[in-house]
This record gives sequence, C-alpha cells and structure tokens, in this order.
Amino acid sequence: MPTIRPTPPSGHCLRVACAAALSCLAIGSVEAVAATALAEDDAAWVAHHLAGASQRGNPDARAGVERVVEREDLSGLLGRPLRCRMQDGRTREGVLVAVDGSMLTLQSRVAGGAYRFSLHAGSVRQFIVH
Repeated sequence: MPTIRPTPPSGHCLRVACAAALSCLAIGSVEAVAATALAEDDAAWVAHHLAGASQRGNPDARAGVERVVEREDLSGLLGRPLRCRMQDGRTREGVLVAVDGSMLTLQSRVAGGAYRFSLHAGSVRQFIVH
C-alpha cells in the first residue's frame, strides 16, 4: 500500500488564505465603524432609559402621565420623549436630542431607522413631555 504524504501548501494557496484573512479583518473594521455610529445614534435612547430609571419611584412617570413644559425647561429634558404641538395645528413627536438656542432637534424611529429633524421653538405652541 502506498504511503500518502501531505504536501506543503503552494504559494497560490497561501495567497488565497491571506487574502481571505485580510478581507475578514476589513469586514470586522467596517462592523466596528458601524457599531460606533450605532452607539452614537442610540445615545439619546440611553439617556432616556437612565432618566426613566431615576423616576421609577414616581407614579406619575410610570403611568405615562403627560405634562406641559416651558421652552426654558427643555435643555434639562434631553433624551426624553417630547410631543410638540405646532402653531398650525400639526404635531411632531420624537426624543429630544439637542437644544441650541431657539432650535430643537428631535429624533424619531421610522421604518427601522432613525430620523432627526429640527424645529424652531417659536413655531411650537405647546411642549409636552411623556
């Protein structure tokens, strides 16, 4: 019976294996960048979740009671869900992610993604935190 001896890999096989390993590393770095972007987008959600944890003893906060707030109080409500009743009767909802002077930035979930939009505080008739 003949003896079968393994042959060392050829240069071509090594090049293919190295290329496959490098492409896996590249995919891993793309996933790391995507995870970083995802983490930044979810910062508002985390802030909202942590704000809710501090209010677990408050029955009004647990029951989902809505309260009207003044424009001056908005900077202390970052990460909280906000409903804005506009001067023209429309309603805009989202998590408050930024307050810059008279501009508000809200983020909403739409079709599995996040949508950020800005509102001028002067065009809002009523701010409601829920």
